[in-house]
Amino acid sequence: MNKRKTAALSAAFVALAVIVAIGSAVSAEVLTPAKSVPFKKVMLGVEKAGLWGSPAGEHGGLTRMAAGFKAGLHTHAREVRMVIVEGTILYTDAKGGVTEFTKGAYLMVPGGVKHDTACAPGADCVFVESQPGAFDMKPAK
Repeated sequence: MNKRKTAALSAAFVALAVIVAIGSAVSAEVLTPAKSVPFKKVMLGVEKAGLWGSPAGEHGGLTRMAAGFKAGLHTHAREVRMVIVEGTILYTDAKGGVTEFTKGAYLMVPGGVKHDTACAPGADCVFVESQPGAFDMKPAK
């Protein structure tokens, strides 16, 4: 992993520390060097690294999308919060309006809101992602 990616992932861990500190008191340190982040493939073009909570409940972690990946119009049952660490996220609202979000940007999408999330071509995207309940993604009709 190059220095730029290591720095970006380090910034993500700082963001995670702030989110965890605000949301709950912790009694032990969790120290994960960037090269040891436990990414696992969840679908073609998407990898996730769960960093706190439970997949069945409130949780947070890192998501990496391949350059050019497009999720398609969908909703979530609960709000999704994202902080962009690397790459350019293309957020498309239900009316087709597209907004670009780059490193350091914050997005909060309420549950039930139709949207598409894509990673612009040219570079993979990494973002901190959290939800107050289990992750879900339902294709919109």
